[in-house]
This record gives sequence, structure tokens and C-alpha cells, in this order.
Amino acid sequence: MLLLHFYQANKLNCLDDTKVGTFIGEDQFGNRYYENNNYFVPRDRWVEYPLSKWLEYDATQIPPEWYRWIHHMTDTPPTKKTIEKEKYAMEHIENLSLEPDKKYVPYKTTREKLHAWFPNNNS
Repeated sequence: MLLLHFYQANKLNCLDDTKVGTFIGEDQFGNRYYENNNYFVPRDRWVEYPLSKWLEYDATQIPPEWYRWIHHMTDTPPTKKTIEKEKYAMEHIENLSLEPDKKYVPYKTTREKLHAWFPNNNS
């Protein structure tokens, strides 16, 4: 319970806003989507990321079907109408370039131009 209060206080600190709205749905990553039609149009839909992401979240963690809804490309959320995926479409993954063990590192065909010098310790 204490963690929940800390999370709500931290959300207020980070977002600088307390939003109240109708829960619309949750995606496979744990993101929760809300809507409040009393707000003006660009701010009437929002996403709350799960606790596991804490402060390390970005826009690539929103799947395409929810991206369409949150950016007003459609008025029907994916919870009410499922979108058929194309045969060639890949499964959505988030941007992993900030995680050192998961980022893409291309193969190098050239040698290093600078080499570290290690003195011989023969004593």
C-alpha cells in the first residue's frame, strides 16, 4: 500500500498533473490507457506506464493499435475492435538502444585505430 502511495506521489511529481478519467484498456506490456472527454482534444487521452518501467519509458513502448487510438487516428479503442495484422507485419518491440546488453552493434570490418598500452610487469 505504501508503494502505491509513493507511486501516485511520484506520478504527480513527474507529470505535474493529476488526471482523472475512464479506464479504456490495457495492452500486452501493462500500459494502461485512459480517456476524459472533458479535457481539450490533444490531452483527453493518455497512457500510464507500469511500475516496472518506473521513469524509463518512451513512446516506442506503445503498440501500433494503441498508438492509433491515443493520437486520434481512430475513435474506437483496440479493446472494442481488434485490428487485423498484415501477414508481413512483425511483432511490436520497444526501442532497446538505451539498454547496453540489448542494443544493436554492427559488425566491424576494420581494426581499431587506437590500442590500449599495457606495461610489462616483470618485477
